Amino acid sequence: MRIEEQIIRRCRQRDRDAQRALVDKLGPWLFAICKRYLKDDDTAKDALQNTFVSIFKNIDKAQFHTDEEFLGWCHKIAINSALQIIRKEKRYRENIHNKSLDMPILNDRYAYPEDIPIQQLEKTYVYQRVTQLPYPYRQVFCLYAIDGYSHKEIAHQLNMNINTVRCVYHRAKEKLKRMLHTYYHNRRQISQSS
Repeated sequence: MRIEEQIIRRCRQRDRDAQRALVDKLGPWLFAICKRYLKDDDTAKDALQNTFVSIFKNIDKAQFHTDEEFLGWCHKIAINSALQIIRKEKRYRENIHNKSLDMPILNDRYAYPEDIPIQQLEKTYVYQRVTQLPYPYRQVFCLYAIDGYSHKEIAHQLNMNINTVRCVYHRAKEKLKRMLHTYYHNRRQISQSS
């Protein structure tokens, strides 16, 4: 993809026509990048808008000498915009879920805690244990095991060495296994004594 130097220069001068031309030229490509990370078109469009806002806000500060450098810079902004939306959504979901965990699990169907189906109780218990993992165990575990990021991507996102990420993930799994083992061991003893 070729971007004329004149368009970039005019964008640095806040020329609206040049900005429109850049949006027309890069929009479909950057949208495809955002869409790779986000579930739906509307969210990807939000990320795309954030991408162009950031590009136009910072274009006069950025240093690039070739089209490839400029395109690489735009690509990175698009990815960061998409990941920023993911992080915001994740914090929102986490906040909502944590608030729901503060509420009693009981509803009209279950008069006593022991009447709650074991699957519902276990799922809640496992989630609570994951949220109890300390930093950075929780973040690395969630990014890898739940969100599907690679160790390399996690290392980049959390600004850690890739070997440290692998070690932290292993330790997080071990901590979680110990917590769950204790829970299931205690449940087994209770059910055997009944």
